[in-house]
Amino acid sequence: MFIFAVEKIKEKWKKYLIICMLALCALGVLLAVLCINGNKMPEIATCDEIGEYSLSADSVKSETEFLEQFGLTPDAESLVSDEVVIPSDFNQTYAEYNRLQQEIGLDLRNYKGVSAKRDIFKLENYESDGKEYYATLLIYKDKVIGGHIGTKIYSDEYRSLAN
Repeated sequence: MFIFAVEKIKEKWKKYLIICMLALCALGVLLAVLCINGNKMPEIATCDEIGEYSLSADSVKSETEFLEQFGLTPDAESLVSDEVVIPSDFNQTYAEYNRLQQEIGLDLRNYKGVSAKRDIFKLENYESDGKEYYATLLIYKDKVIGGHIGTKIYSDEYRSLAN
């Protein structure tokens, strides 16, 4: 009788062990899926001025199409590119700049500390007081994460892309 009881306990342990292993495997798959989807960049954003718009920026063509969504006409031949790092801590100037981004449905706080591509285009249909204007886009993982309009390639004066 004692041997029979030990054999029953061994069978139950095997079942519990198999169930635990299957649960751990399922948990591992779930965590992998969450990690993969958790790093996914948004495809669209929304702002009051134009509604929903695409954030795609995987080529010069898609970047010019991005700006055209705001009624801007960029000169693709004038493109100037470099890299910038979004600060980990926002000073007052960067906090104000981020408010400009939030007006068009973007938020640079999600990208603190990352290195982003900065692409600058001369605008063909945007002049005021005889000045030339440029559109600057901040791009991370082929998606626009920020941008503005300025009077110089590296300007201190910023305007929203939606103005």
